[in-house]
Amino acid sequence: MADKIREIAPSARPDAAQERTLEADGTPRLVLPAAADLGPNGPDVLHILERAARMTPAEAKAMEHEAGWRWWSITPAVGTTVAAAQARAVVIARNAGRRDAVAALDTGVHRALAFRGQGRKEPGGLAACVTAAGLAVLVRDLIDGETFEQLTGPWRAVMHH
Repeated sequence: MADKIREIAPSARPDAAQERTLEADGTPRLVLPAAADLGPNGPDVLHILERAARMTPAEAKAMEHEAGWRWWSITPAVGTTVAAAQARAVVIARNAGRRDAVAALDTGVHRALAFRGQGRKEPGGLAACVTAAGLAVLVRDLIDGETFEQLTGPWRAVMHH
C-alpha cells in the first residue's frame, strides 16, 4: 500500500521547517504535509491529521459506528449522501486552485492511519471519516454549512464529545 501513496516532496519554501514530524517512543516518525501545503485552512486540517494518528481503538470504533448510521442509511434522499457532499467539496476545492492541497490531504490521511495502525490494516470507513473531515475543513471557507456538517459529522461526534 505504501507504494501507492503519492509522496509530497519536502518544500523549498522558507517555512519548510513547519513540516510536521511526530515521534512516538522510538517508533518510526510520521511526516505529514506542511500546513501551507494543505491550503488556507492548513493548520486546522493538520490538526485533524495529527489527531487521527493518535486516535485510540475506542475512538476509531465509535467513529465507524457514527459513520454507519449517519452516512449509510437505507434510503438516502438524492444528492444528500456523503459521496455527493464529498464530490461537491472536491470539485469546489479544485475549482478554487486547491488540487494540490487535496492530494496532500489524501497522503496525510494514509500516513496518519498507517502510523496509528503500525502495520495493521485500518477499516476503510475510518479513512473515509478522516478524509471527509479533513476535506470539509480544507474548503470550509467555500462550502455551505450543510455540506460541512455532513462531512464532519462522525469526526465531531467522536472527537468533540
